[in-house]
Amino acid sequence: KNTGLTSSNHQKSSHQHQQHPARDNTTLEPKDKDSDVSPPALFGPSLPSYDIVVNTLYAAGHPVIPDMCDRVDKIMEQMMGKEAYLGWIGEWKTPPTSPQVIGTTTLQPDMKMHHTLIVIFSTTRNSSYIARARVLLKLVEDHNKLFSNEGEQGSDMQEKTKNIPSGWPTYRAYNSFLAGLNSLASVEVKRAWKKKQIAVNGGKYPTIESNAKFAMSLLDSMLHRDASMPNMDTFHYIMRLWSVSGSKYAGERGEELLSRMELHGACNFDELYDVMKSNHLSYEIALECWATSANAMQPGAARRALTLLERMESQCYKIDFKDDRDTKNTVQSNELTNIYNSNLSVEKETSFVYSAVIHACTLTRLNSDKDDAFRIAFDVYNRMTEHGIIPTQLIYRDLLNCCVLLPASAQKRRIQLSQTVFEAACENGCVDARVLSKLQQVNPDLHRSYEPLPEHSAALRELKRSFV
Repeated sequence: KNTGLTSSNHQKSSHQHQQHPARDNTTLEPKDKDSDVSPPALFGPSLPSYDIVVNTLYAAGHPVIPDMCDRVDKIMEQMMGKEAYLGWIGEWKTPPTSPQVIGTTTLQPDMKMHHTLIVIFSTTRNSSYIARARVLLKLVEDHNKLFSNEGEQGSDMQEKTKNIPSGWPTYRAYNSFLAGLNSLASVEVKRAWKKKQIAVNGGKYPTIESNAKFAMSLLDSMLHRDASMPNMDTFHYIMRLWSVSGSKYAGERGEELLSRMELHGACNFDELYDVMKSNHLSYEIALECWATSANAMQPGAARRALTLLERMESQCYKIDFKDDRDTKNTVQSNELTNIYNSNLSVEKETSFVYSAVIHACTLTRLNSDKDDAFRIAFDVYNRMTEHGIIPTQLIYRDLLNCCVLLPASAQKRRIQLSQTVFEAACENGCVDARVLSKLQQVNPDLHRSYEPLPEHSAALRELKRSFV
């Protein structure tokens, strides 16, 4: 706006411009045109700048930025070079030449960038991106070996980086990757159900089983550093992989993981291990693993599920000590019992743990185990009612399905028992479409004569409100 520039001011500005011509130029010319000295490099983004940009994308999340991975690819290619970036994430299409080695890049990602990209790639449901996260996770695990190649002893570097979070994968990086494997497993199972491939593959998923085995190896690696110490979610992610793997060994692996949780919680009094303590959800997932084993015709799967339930119940009962001479042990035992009661209380109005055992009985396919599974299912239901736990419609559906376990020669008993189960479902207000569908399969005559009443489904509305 100020156009009243005097001639003296104009001369002064022109003189300053002549003294500093580089201020208006984008490049610097060398003083001697015949000299081999290259002009100085232009000022570019630094590694912290790239870290900030990538972390900003991660903070926004995939729902806000659907093409986040594509944007990250472009950023990393600009930072490292395309060939070096593809080699870094293990996606070289052709064998690299010597100039394409990662070590020749101008900027190399730090451990913070590794961790951020592991989380970004793991939170997609894309198998190729989760494969990238697996490569990066392995690179971070080998971080100490990279240091030792520079002349430092591996044991010295391990001691030096023991308490440095950036020198080892954090538990968040591991958990994000395990959550990504669970997402892939869910997609694979849904795709199989949609294409009706369950009857073809028998409910077995070799890829998911392979990922579950790899996840257990990661669990062993996590225990090496405080920064990567696993928590309850870590164990749950791995157990859920086994529960949908279709493997007959799923029950054994799930119970093994549950035992490790309890062992860490009972034998370690450090606060770091408190996050590994099991709760009722841990038992529920372990029981789902036994249901998978029962469907895969593992002998005695339903009986093992009942044993696991009894193990949980034994930790929920309060023990009263009346011997005043041993007050120290009395206090410790009561404290332990209180901890178990807060985590595994059977007084909670939930039946998921018991439902998992009944579901394992329902899925029993081994003919030699069907009679035992039938008795276990109704024994568990009676045990629920004794504890005052409210059954759900899923339990009545599974109980009707258990009637199918009876041999064809016991058709009359099957009809009578299915009628008793359905009357209990009506009385407790747990009749829905799934119960009626199973009733039609087990007892068609009763299904045709049934007249629905509002009170037969009253409990479903109450359960829905309680969950909300």
